[in-house]
Amino acid sequence: MDKLLTVIIPVFNDEKNIGRCLESLFNQTFNRMNIIVVNDASTDNTLDILYGFQKKHPFQIIDLEKNSGAGFCRNIGIDTATTPYVTFIDSDDWIDISTYESCFKQICNNTDVINFGLVYDYVNQDRRERKYYYPTNYSMTGEFALSIYTHRIPNEIRITPIVNNKIYRREFLIENKILFHEELRYQEDDVFTFEVLSKAARVTFVKNCNYHYCQREDSLIHTVSEVSIRSFITAYKTLKTTLESTHLFEKNRQAYYLKFKGSFLGVIKRILDYEQNMKKRNELISLLISLLIENFELTEFLNTFNYSAIRSIL
Repeated sequence: MDKLLTVIIPVFNDEKNIGRCLESLFNQTFNRMNIIVVNDASTDNTLDILYGFQKKHPFQIIDLEKNSGAGFCRNIGIDTATTPYVTFIDSDDWIDISTYESCFKQICNNTDVINFGLVYDYVNQDRRERKYYYPTNYSMTGEFALSIYTHRIPNEIRITPIVNNKIYRREFLIENKILFHEELRYQEDDVFTFEVLSKAARVTFVKNCNYHYCQREDSLIHTVSEVSIRSFITAYKTLKTTLESTHLFEKNRQAYYLKFKGSFLGVIKRILDYEQNMKKRNELISLLISLLIENFELTEFLNTFNYSAIRSIL
């Protein structure tokens, strides 16, 4: 039976969690899949653990000599895959046992993207929170999905920028030259998901299956720094340039600025939540605002501010 799906796993120094991630894949009720693990030049025992699993289960290991980031690893996976569909999973996360089977029961020929549920697993607190949930199976145009993603149209469902709770038609990605921007180490998912939805013909949503997204207090999404702020600005400059180069910016101008402002407010919230030193907090907010003024047209930024939509984000 032909394989339908390739699961791409970037991993770097994650000897504690990669085993659980792989076990959740090897025990899937869906068996028409290949697995590609891209070892991003790990210096711990990750590679030895992968070779140990490979003795029991067939999957491909790509071992990089130089640490290059998750985007680079995912792009290698997309390029290497030979199946009609690809998806991603991070090495410290896992998925429900019937996730991929449920997804492929709903797939249709013109579906470019499949979304399924997302659960936050708070490791240090021993609790879970369902963040994204789809109560039934349905599909919509990519244009409408982008409106939901950017909060331009209030809706009972939400779409996360996280790429791991989605399955992508590989030919759609290749034809539209949608890859991860390898220079980005922060918020690369925001850029990728915006590009995907702006070009997708059809997006499908699947109920009753979940991606488990592990939350740790020391993770990147729970920290903020000068580097992450500069990377945030770079991410949205990159997205704007990409949309302009493909003649999609004017069509998606409002959606772009709404998503940009939602992420901007998210950065401010992280600064207030996770930086306790008042002096450092003020320095980070000052840097964020100065980079915004330096790199974007402030009047345009404010003119496209949709207060009711942004209020729904907060």
